Amino acid sequence: MANCGLRPHNAGRPHPPPGEPDDPTPPATDRRIFSAPRTDRSVAANGHTPGHSAYLIGSDDDKLLIWGDLVHNHAVQFARPQVAIEFDNDRKAAVATRQKIFARAAKERLLVGGMHLPFPGIGHVRKEAKGYSWVPIEFAPLAE
Repeated sequence: MANCGLRPHNAGRPHPPPGEPDDPTPPATDRRIFSAPRTDRSVAANGHTPGHSAYLIGSDDDKLLIWGDLVHNHAVQFARPQVAIEFDNDRKAAVATRQKIFARAAKERLLVGGMHLPFPGIGHVRKEAKGYSWVPIEFAPLAE
């Protein structure tokens, strides 16, 4: 089974000259934020656009959910996931999907990444008395 890991592309290294291949081997100083035997699967995330999907990668307790355009305004939609936006193709489905995926992400403590999230764009969903909140991961520069 293959392993997967996430790291910034070419972290701390210059880009190679045009025409030369990039070295995909991470330096020993790279810190992995995610590493697990890999099982990828698509997760239906209907509503924003026809066929909109999220992707769950990883296995066991080490999972990352990449949810695309599930959230458009984090300041509003975590606290009030029932709020739709004009850009949602099917607002009713978009709201139902957001509520379902928020509940799953909070319950399973999934690491989540997606569009329209505050820096660094990766974190966790926490259930609150009313709605949810976004908890970004701690950000620190890579070791020098």
